[in-house]
Amino acid sequence: MVENERLEKKLEPLSLVINEIKPDGHCLYRAVEDQLKVKDGDYDDPVVEKRFESYCNEVESTAAWGGQLELGALTHCLKKHIMIFSGSFPDVEMGKEYKSGESLGSSIMLSYHKHAFGLGEHYNSVVPFEKRSRPVG
Repeated sequence: MVENERLEKKLEPLSLVINEIKPDGHCLYRAVEDQLKVKDGDYDDPVVEKRFESYCNEVESTAAWGGQLELGALTHCLKKHIMIFSGSFPDVEMGKEYKSGESLGSSIMLSYHKHAFGLGEHYNSVVPFEKRSRPVG
């Protein structure tokens, strides 16, 4: 609960809110998928979609959860800046070379929750308040 309160206080001044993702062991990938859909149709780009689908197919057959290593691979595969907000740890920024300007507008934004769910670590999608939607998956 403390973790979520800290995270909400961090996101509120940025007019951002957490978009809950189903905690099914594939939350990192579902959160990235949600971000690609939210970011002005990035998911409609056939090149980005092909790269993402290819990467997902490679990890689909494993039960391993995604983490920092997979995020590093995704940032380069998608050529996207990724920002991970956390209420328990310092925020993490990956793929700074793909960041466009000072705005986070085209960045993939995720939240990391160490203690929020019974399955353990969890990722959600972070979206502008007006783009909040239902869970993916």
